[in-house]
Amino acid sequence: MESKIISFTRKELYDQVWSIPMIKLAKKYGLSGRGLSKICNKHDIPCPPRGYWAKLQAGKKVKKIPLPSTESTDAIRLEDSPGEKPEKKIADDFVEKNKIESIPVKKTLKGAHPLIKKTSDYFKTVSKKVDEMLEPPIDKYLDITVSPGALRRGLLIMDAVIRVLDSKGFPVVIENSRTQVKIFDISIQIQLKEEYKTVPKKPKDHNLEWNYQFGYTNKYSPYSYDRIPSGVLCLSIDEWVGGPGTQQKNWRDIKSAVLEDRLPKFISGLIQIAAIKSEETRQRKEEERLREEHKKILQQKVDEYNFEKERVSGLLEDSDNWNKAFVLRQYIAEVEKCLKNGESISFIEGSVEAWMEWAKNQADRLDPLNDSPPSILDHAEELERASQRQSWW
Repeated sequence: MESKIISFTRKELYDQVWSIPMIKLAKKYGLSGRGLSKICNKHDIPCPPRGYWAKLQAGKKVKKIPLPSTESTDAIRLEDSPGEKPEKKIADDFVEKNKIESIPVKKTLKGAHPLIKKTSDYFKTVSKKVDEMLEPPIDKYLDITVSPGALRRGLLIMDAVIRVLDSKGFPVVIENSRTQVKIFDISIQIQLKEEYKTVPKKPKDHNLEWNYQFGYTNKYSPYSYDRIPSGVLCLSIDEWVGGPGTQQKNWRDIKSAVLEDRLPKFISGLIQIAAIKSEETRQRKEEERLREEHKKILQQKVDEYNFEKERVSGLLEDSDNWNKAFVLRQYIAEVEKCLKNGESISFIEGSVEAWMEWAKNQADRLDPLNDSPPSILDHAEELERASQRQSWW
């Protein structure tokens, strides 16, 4: 079913969120509950709290959180895709387009992929016990863990997988100490392992060192069983994948089909997980971009706030200084008036004209509307530092 884009207003999405449980509504639009919750948070749409629907169903009184007002009129766009998961469609389309209906597994290792040959050569150098698993150093060789009896088959299966991935432009490499395939610029770890099976441990004859329990036997005790190779091979995708639902990551021999016949499904699963991880990477980058954008906008507001704060502070300081200059000029005028009336001013020493000029200069220095006459006070910071240095001598 083809998806289609649906646009909502905040009010329309709010009404849906409070009329349908979040998980059901999210599924309707091919989203996870967390994904829909993020969309609601982004647009300041409140969601029902935990337990809301259970209380409502039980007939209890519940409180609906009102929709906050906002100046935003942006439409909310959701993709209505109630069909299959998008990553599964990507994988299925790829498999169909590339005709991966079956993957042939060769009968011989002749002409095998270089990584297969390298790993095979390593296995030739180690001792082989029938009931033990062979496990090469994964930082140098393919991540293959099998018994000697399943070694050849495991190498042939892995060779078939590597050849088909290489042919589709998805190289398999040993990187960061793991076997990885690169799909859509995403590195995915893969491995092939033989599973164990448990068999009852055979008691040793006349073993006097054995711990016997008379009258009681714990059949679940690990000491009662041995783990031996089962012959069942399993291809695994060793990656954590988030999101809703369970993503298949293991393909093994089953009663109805051997692993060789399930290789196309393994390739499809690889592409699905690569698509999921690619989308997760895109979302992380988008979230990081939005965080940086929000940080930039917030810093811009902080800068504007500090600038405005300084302007207001400067305005108040200028106003205060202007008021001081006004009061000082009134005071100088009163002094001048007293002198004209023949009154003596005790604090004026020397020339009255010089004092009057000095006093008016101080008023002009305070007044932000006048040019400030030069003064020794202009060098206050420099002279304060010189004074402090002298105090150290």
